[in-house]
Amino acid sequence: PVAAPRWPTKIREPEKGHATLKLMFFLLITVSTAYLIFFSEAFAIKDVIIHGENIQISRALDAKIRDLRGGYTRLILPNNNIFTFRTNDQAWTKELGLSSLSVHSNYIDRTIAFTYTPKQPKAILVKDNQALYVDENAEIFGEASEANEAEITLTDLPTIALRANDASLVTKNFLGIIDRIFSKAKTIPIQITTFKIENTPSVELGKASEPNLPTLTELTATIEGGMVIHFGEKVFQDTNDLDKQLYNIEVFVKNKLKGGKTNFKYLDLRFGNKIFYK
Repeated sequence: PVAAPRWPTKIREPEKGHATLKLMFFLLITVSTAYLIFFSEAFAIKDVIIHGENIQISRALDAKIRDLRGGYTRLILPNNNIFTFRTNDQAWTKELGLSSLSVHSNYIDRTIAFTYTPKQPKAILVKDNQALYVDENAEIFGEASEANEAEITLTDLPTIALRANDASLVTKNFLGIIDRIFSKAKTIPIQITTFKIENTPSVELGKASEPNLPTLTELTATIEGGMVIHFGEKVFQDTNDLDKQLYNIEVFVKNKLKGGKTNFKYLDLRFGNKIFYK
């Protein structure tokens, strides 16, 4: 018998219109989902909570958050969204004078919580009638007050008050030095109200009018009653010399300031181990 001929089976090509519909449906779902997540109110930030005890910092932080929520990301997505909200923590920490700033997002409640810790001032720098907070790393991080320098004293504030004619003199090493002096002064005991550090020309005999003279860094401390203590320049390089000068202050106080006598104008320690006073 002769077998029946087999005709080749025709393979059906997918319909182009059907593939187009699938693509359009996929794009529709993608766009709708993106809109729902990023642009609708369904995932908009519901509330912002700020944890911190400083009213001024809290208000400043709240203002920054409001401004940020009203803007857009680099991808033109709204910042007022629980998924896209991002802060510049490092910049805000520096601008607001904080030692730490943490942000926690709750995606279920659509809330964002900020917790901050303010920097603790090590000193108050008074320059050009402006009082500025200085931290332990000698970084200026905020304005202390609008008071005149005469109103800023250690008696009134829990920090070291100082004056400087050049803010660059206020270094971490310098803050450590005046911290040691202040701590020792309390044990003598004397009450230091203000430190002053400044660069002054090193005037030599017959050369006082010459320009570009080398400079000396002078450190003074004013105590209650108005007496000024002039420290020798070696306090900045030699801890042993600082100890000697502190010892000389202690000897002077015990011998000359008996009974709280404070009518001396100055105590000068700039000449080695010798003490000059008036």
